[in-house]
Amino acid sequence: MTCRNMKSHLEEMLLGLEHASQAAREHLAACEACRRELSAMQATLTLLDEWQAPAANPYFTTRMQALLREEKAKQPAGWIERLRMRMLLTNRTARPVAAVALALALLIGGGTYAGVQSIASRQSVVVPKSATLRDLQSLDQNAEVFQQLNDIDQYSAGSNSSSTGTM
Repeated sequence: MTCRNMKSHLEEMLLGLEHASQAAREHLAACEACRRELSAMQATLTLLDEWQAPAANPYFTTRMQALLREEKAKQPAGWIERLRMRMLLTNRTARPVAAVALALALLIGGGTYAGVQSIASRQSVVVPKSATLRDLQSLDQNAEVFQQLNDIDQYSAGSNSSSTGTM
């Protein structure tokens, strides 16, 4: 048994060694750290058994009632303080309602902000095309135009060679 496993068996051993398992007893006999921890726990329980609660002061209730009367007689400083005291002491359902309202406002505000951000990120940027670019794109898509341009190139190449040969 390891010391980590022994920690869970220490409570059983506080009740008495007969309540502990054989493996826990063997580990306790072999491990000095676990024996020290068990004896510290036993010392704590012994101190708790010896402790007695102090007697209550006979004048406690009289002084407490006088302090309560004084506090009731005082008026809060301003309207904010009165509102705060009213919210804290009288209406206990107002705090959860206020918390829910705040959470709802945060959710709506955050959702709106996230929605605006996602809409802005989804919009595609439209780049205006120049007339030359549109013409070139339409030419790329039209095979007949390519054939005609090739014919023109061949015709002009043939006429250039004949005109250069006659000079």
